[in-house]
Amino acid sequence: MSVRLLHVLLVQLLALAGGLSAGATELNRDYVAGRWVVGASACDDPKAETFRFDEDGTVVLSFDRSVTAVGFWRLDPQVGLVDLHIVASPAYFDERFEEEHADAFGLYQILLFPLDLEPDGFRGLGRLGEQTEEARFKRCK
Repeated sequence: MSVRLLHVLLVQLLALAGGLSAGATELNRDYVAGRWVVGASACDDPKAETFRFDEDGTVVLSFDRSVTAVGFWRLDPQVGLVDLHIVASPAYFDERFEEEHADAFGLYQILLFPLDLEPDGFRGLGRLGEQTEEARFKRCK
């Protein structure tokens, strides 16, 4: 690679980094705290999946206006992730387990990587075990 091309790429990268930091939404506890709806659902949709991150570090996941999981969350701003430890039924993750595990609960860790932060939304990559899912999160007022 030529020195000139390397210089041009470096200047573009620095300009991009400067543009992202100027006025960009910052990932911090205040940003994460609150109620978020997942996917294209509206906040008042009775079938919506929601995450409620409380300021005291607790989290409540709901679907169809029913609590499906509870637990704790912490933010690691160095890595840019929200680390959730929740208690849930296996049926929360896969409806095929609904009858088989109706009264069973387990401890799960979800790593949520918020990307493309906006004041009232972000694109999130969620990792549970070996499974990764992407979804849009929208802040509920």
